[in-house]
Amino acid sequence: GFVAPCGSLRLNVSVEVGGAVSMPARRSRTRQNINRYTQIFWPILSDLDRVEHIAGMRGVAFAADGGRPAASEDVAGDPVMSRASAPLRTLATPTRTPAAVTSLRGGRFRRTMPAMSRTFVVALWGVGVALGTPVALDAWSSLRAARARAALADAHVEAARAALEGGAPARAVVGYSTALELDPARAEALLGRARAQAVLVARAPDTLTADTAVALQHELAVARSLGAPAADADLALGDAWAARRLGQTEDAARAFTRAAELAPERADVQIALARFLLETKRAAEAEALLARAVELDAQSAAAWRALGETRLALKKPSVAADALRKAAELAPSPSAWRLLGEAELAHAAYAAAATAFGAAVEALEGRGERPDAGLLEDLGLARFRAGDVPAARTALQAALQARRAPGTFYNLGLVELAAGRPAEALAAFDEALSLRADLAEARVKRVAALVALGRRADAEAAVAAMAADSGPSEAAVRARAELSRETIVRVPPHQ
Repeated sequence: GFVAPCGSLRLNVSVEVGGAVSMPARRSRTRQNINRYTQIFWPILSDLDRVEHIAGMRGVAFAADGGRPAASEDVAGDPVMSRASAPLRTLATPTRTPAAVTSLRGGRFRRTMPAMSRTFVVALWGVGVALGTPVALDAWSSLRAARARAALADAHVEAARAALEGGAPARAVVGYSTALELDPARAEALLGRARAQAVLVARAPDTLTADTAVALQHELAVARSLGAPAADADLALGDAWAARRLGQTEDAARAFTRAAELAPERADVQIALARFLLETKRAAEAEALLARAVELDAQSAAAWRALGETRLALKKPSVAADALRKAAELAPSPSAWRLLGEAELAHAAYAAAATAFGAAVEALEGRGERPDAGLLEDLGLARFRAGDVPAARTALQAALQARRAPGTFYNLGLVELAAGRPAEALAAFDEALSLRADLAEARVKRVAALVALGRRADAEAAVAAMAADSGPSEAAVRARAELSRETIVRVPPHQ
């Protein structure tokens, strides 16, 4: 309640909230709230004719403090309240004459209501301000925080856009996601993140999981509902890779074709469609697209590599090696060199194959990685066929340290026979047969090793055992054993 006697203005605010609060504390809190309210809202008032009401609010603060005028520092630094301080002091002290309140327009004064009536109006207004100030301050703080979040979201969106344009889709995804955390309704961030994710997936489609593919399809659908352009090749590629990962072949084919139609001058889009065609056994169509892709971007290592892989699938190892060599020159990597070595080996360019496999091994060791057994065995075979027997032995022994495989032991036995070391060859063939007893070529070459060692009786016993096992093919086996042809048998790793 409030009491306003004629002699002096006194405002007593009594609001009970969960317990007793002393009157001085209530007065101090009321004064602080009204002062804060005035400081916040005074600059944004557009109707200067109503400034006396705000002045009245400051006057209520004086009255709430027992009718004493505010100290001079209360209005220091406040140009508006400094100019209105004299009328406020008149308003807040006993008087029997009408008060004059500055209107702030050219220094004019105007007469207002008598002091007694004005006292009640000010008191009523002050009660409302005292009760409503916390809500207003909370709203103002929320508005300022929202504006700060919006500004920060703008900065993240701009940084993400620059990252995407600069070829860093992973950073763009992070930037757009951060912007959405600050402002979940930011449509631009949703659209940008969908595009960045589509680009990221297109770079490494084999890493896409089923759950990620479903999430990507959902995000792309949301982006389109928010107005994403239909003629967006990146979004079409995102749809295509997601559908391909989920086994939706027809949807993937339509999406890949749509992307290629939208961006006929983009090599990466042509590569994506070509890879899909190669997966679906349409290698000839894929080769034509990739030939077009290397014309569009002759410096694209991905285009040259895809062209080489496609030509290998078409049983064209010589021209495949040309494309893969170009890819390895543009973007050297262990996988690029290894693929080139396989192409060279396929068309009997053994020295070139050994060089390529050796480059792959050196690249891995340079990165502190250990070459796998398959790569080392390929290197050994290429060196053996190229005539470098000691280097072939070294590579095959290293392969056996990584994995004990029957085919590797067999090939090492051939190398030892060629090096004139039949005892080591016999040991290698025995190891191969201990891992795989039905490896016929190892049995044949074992006979040759026994003959070279002068163990004729053991050789004849081995031939007899082979004849008993082989039946009608025993003569052919004996003939191959007598000729001891150094034929390399490639055994798949899983065998």
